[in-house]
Amino acid sequence: KSGRIHAVSLGFAGRGQKRKVFGKRTAEKKSWRHGFGKAVGLKRMKRLRTILTVVSGVVCCSLLTILPFSYHLSLWDNDEKSRTLMPNDFSLSLTPYFHMELFGGGIVFFSGGIPYLDGTSSMSDEKGVLYKGGHAHWINNFSWRAGDCWLSQETLIGERGEFVEKDRDYKLPGIYYRYFDVADSPPTQWNLLLSLWYPILLTAILPAIWIFQRVCARPKKLLNHECKE
Repeated sequence: KSGRIHAVSLGFAGRGQKRKVFGKRTAEKKSWRHGFGKAVGLKRMKRLRTILTVVSGVVCCSLLTILPFSYHLSLWDNDEKSRTLMPNDFSLSLTPYFHMELFGGGIVFFSGGIPYLDGTSSMSDEKGVLYKGGHAHWINNFSWRAGDCWLSQETLIGERGEFVEKDRDYKLPGIYYRYFDVADSPPTQWNLLLSLWYPILLTAILPAIWIFQRVCARPKKLLNHECKE
């Protein structure tokens, strides 16, 4: 009996050792898979960062090339055949109500047939602003001004208190926004001028980081080379 008990105990001990060895191998496989997956993920992230850096550099250089050229473009072109104003030759229509063109060192986004950045859309005389119901007057909803920057909104009210037009005029450094909502001529029209320096600086971030890392890595390489010698 004692021999049988000893043999059974040895069998259980052998099984336990096998389980421990199998558990170690499984843990090693899991750790290897985890390390391999982590390495693959890092390689993918590094490759993606490299692609984004190259694309950002190309876009940044392209915008820097376009910048001086945009100052020689006019906001409108006169079509001699139809005798109407048209966007300049460097315009693009993405949808019937979303267009863009280069002008004055920036990109103009607009919803109407032509961009409109200055002036007023209404006619007036000594009695007020002319509209089909008679004369209207402006009501200042809000206004703020600091130097060459401002935010303002005005509403045009008719003789019987009806809504005629709403005009929003925003100007910030490198940004100009104009909005018109006219009751008799929907849809609303908006215009946004964005300086090219904003996308230029944005696309220059990744190339600048890459150049900075390469410049900082050179002294370390030189020190390691001198230490080996």
